[in-house]
Amino acid sequence: LQIAAKHHISMSTLRRLVRQSSGYPLHDYIHRLKMSEAKHLLINTPLRVKEIAGMLHYHDTFYFSRLFKKYMGISPQKCRHNV
Repeated sequence: LQIAAKHHISMSTLRRLVRQSSGYPLHDYIHRLKMSEAKHLLINTPLRVKEIAGMLHYHDTFYFSRLFKKYMGISPQKCRHNV
């Protein structure tokens, strides 16, 4: 990741630091951040789910929707309509 290079640390050090501070593995932490941003965008913008997925670098909308439901407990469409 660019984060490790930017801070002149190894990927293993980055993984360890993220797990220590968040309690989650690095990939899980990144997904959680992205899903939180997706929720914000679903609630506060008229962007389509496909557009939000692309903005967050998920090129498969079905995969994005499955991850969103895993982390947020509801589908992206229900999240938008439950506001």
